[in-house]
Amino acid sequence: MSFSDLDPQRVAEAVAATPPGPRHRALLEVIARAMPGLAFEVGATRDGWYRTGGIVTADGGRVTGHLRDWAETQGDLATLLADHVDDGYLATRLCGSTHYLVAPSGDGPLDFVQVEVDEIQERVHHALIDPGRLPDDLEDLIDPMDAAPVEPRPIGAPRYELRRVTDFSPCLEDGASRFCGDAYFRRFVTDWIASTASAVTRLHEHWVFTLVPYTDRFGEARFHVKPRPRPEEVGDLAGEGQPRGGELARLIHGYDRAAGYPMAWYFHLVAGQGVSHRLAEAVIEDQMGAYDYLPAKDLAVLRGWGQEPYAL
Repeated sequence: MSFSDLDPQRVAEAVAATPPGPRHRALLEVIARAMPGLAFEVGATRDGWYRTGGIVTADGGRVTGHLRDWAETQGDLATLLADHVDDGYLATRLCGSTHYLVAPSGDGPLDFVQVEVDEIQERVHHALIDPGRLPDDLEDLIDPMDAAPVEPRPIGAPRYELRRVTDFSPCLEDGASRFCGDAYFRRFVTDWIASTASAVTRLHEHWVFTLVPYTDRFGEARFHVKPRPRPEEVGDLAGEGQPRGGELARLIHGYDRAAGYPMAWYFHLVAGQGVSHRLAEAVIEDQMGAYDYLPAKDLAVLRGWGQEPYAL
């Protein structure tokens, strides 16, 4: 399919109309119909985030679905507190998980499509106004750090919400689309291509990518790209007191076996996934001495990092 023909609004509507279910089977079917010819799977899930929700009464009646908008129309903070301190209002949060659906779209290292879908559940979270602990300012009212807790309970059913559809295939081309403006991400990909990892596996089989929007100095909307491994946890490689020589070689090769591909320890290092920079420096020192336990391609990548370290 051509992504120029994709209608994001229709995809978003189809996703929103799909009730969450076991293993997200219905969601995968909806995405498959929207993008025929691509075989999607759930690559990873990021849990534990939330957004400010709305306000309900003590018996569950809806006051507003948008706490922030409501608060900003109530006058100054003193007026808001005086008018509503006795109302017994409860604030809700939109508690979410982001599911990363991935599918190959060709043979190249970046020939894959990633669909990000949020699964959201609105829940009662805290008393909007606690007479024993009044907020310092409006932001402290909207999203307090130490709110008075109440018994959490869901408000309505969980739902899916489309966040983003990304075709990564043009990322290394001249004039690549805006989400590829992150130089460190591009270096991560070129390191992958230059290493032995690219010869034995596909990038999307081991990584998903979080896109963080920002505005550059020219006012253009762009994205930082943060790689996240599949699965999230492989283990840590501490940097202090680590072995050297043959024992260090066994350590990093064992890490690679657990991750499922060569040089995993290096890519986890630059992605900030529990591998110490000191360990990489120890491997470089080993390779400059009597030890030779890295293929030439991987050693070239590592030496490039040693000359100009980077991290995502």
